Amino acid sequence: MIYLNNAATTWPKPDIVANSVYNCICNIPQEEERYGRVFDSVKSVSWARNKVKEFFNIQNSNNIVFNSGATEGINSILFGLDIKDCHILTSVTEHNSVLRPLYMLSSNNKITFIDCDDFGFIDINSIEKKILHNTKILIMSIASNVSGAIQDFDKIYNNCIKNSIIPIFDASQAGGCVVLDIGKYNKAFWVFAGHKSLFGISGSGFIYIPDNIELKLYKTGGTGVLSELKKMPKRLPLRYEAGTKNIPGIISIGSGIEFIQNIGIKNIESKKQKLLKILFDELSQNSNVKIYSAPADKNAGVFSFSMDNYTSEDLSDILYESFEIITRSGLHCSPEIHKKFGTFENGLVRLSLSWFNEVGEISQLISAVNKISGVKMND
Repeated sequence: MIYLNNAATTWPKPDIVANSVYNCICNIPQEEERYGRVFDSVKSVSWARNKVKEFFNIQNSNNIVFNSGATEGINSILFGLDIKDCHILTSVTEHNSVLRPLYMLSSNNKITFIDCDDFGFIDINSIEKKILHNTKILIMSIASNVSGAIQDFDKIYNNCIKNSIIPIFDASQAGGCVVLDIGKYNKAFWVFAGHKSLFGISGSGFIYIPDNIELKLYKTGGTGVLSELKKMPKRLPLRYEAGTKNIPGIISIGSGIEFIQNIGIKNIESKKQKLLKILFDELSQNSNVKIYSAPADKNAGVFSFSMDNYTSEDLSDILYESFEIITRSGLHCSPEIHKKFGTFENGLVRLSLSWFNEVGEISQLISAVNKISGVKMND
């Protein structure tokens, strides 16, 4: 079996992640706030928080708030900012985890979409032109889950700060495969999914909250300490982590980061680029295949394509049933970029890469695509 659906959830998980989760659930529960101690035999939430702090160059670990993933993180930020009668900028490359909350906010706020080119790169120059007197927020993904395009978030961030706009960066596809220095961009909100390129398990994630910005609470409850208070404590991260944490998920994130650090994020990036280049070089020669992806050197590891006379669902099914290759078909929860690409009706087949994919697997995929389309392989 060849697994090429890592933009959804990475698989396999590194041994260090699987072992840390196993140890977590098989040993005494690590509820630090409630016990007031950490047991040496198992990794802890504070350990994982410090791994996130170290990896992303975050000054204060209290600004890191763990949650169930990017969807919860985006909702907590957008609704927590309690915005009304303002203007919000976003892009056509966004996932529904961004789009659907924005549509809920559109009754009281104006939403403007920034266009992208045929590779999925947004038109950064148009941001300045779209800013209004009441533009308060820009929310945007660092890397597209459809084309893989890595946006120039440095320019986007500086443009926002210059115009007193709050940047919110969805790093679901970028975290773990793109170098992200949050210390340099610490006035932005950052959103991460743990189960993708950070190699954590499903139902895990976190956000970074900038200093001096308080969010309206979307949930309240137990914290394990300061139980005499009728309201949530002001102290971070307790204020935004009500209820029992997903401790195995949080620890899986820390262990995934440890795995990435051991390999080197640049080595992961280089390997993905190598595999992407093979896909571009080989499948671009197939006249029945149309590619919708950013160049390998500006791509987070995603290769999307269509084939003449096949819907994306049919092609993905054939790849699985006849060749045991797992891909992803359809709109990938990102309908607006498919409208831009003209693929809204049939969607695209998406191949998404991980450190664990090898050249031989990519060669088998290319062979399968060529066989399906009736193109003969070179000897």
